[in-house]
Amino acid sequence: MHLAVSVPPTFTISEWVGQLKGASSHYINHRSANSLASAIAT
Repeated sequence: MHLAVSVPPTFTISEWVGQLKGASSHYINHRSANSLASAIAT
């Protein structure tokens, strides 16, 4: 996957990558949990 992004000068690349990974992990975990809850409810 390739991304074209603008990184603010106050961020280091490692901080930005960490936030990106954390946000994507959070999204995936919540999406998986919601899918699992829907499957159990039906």
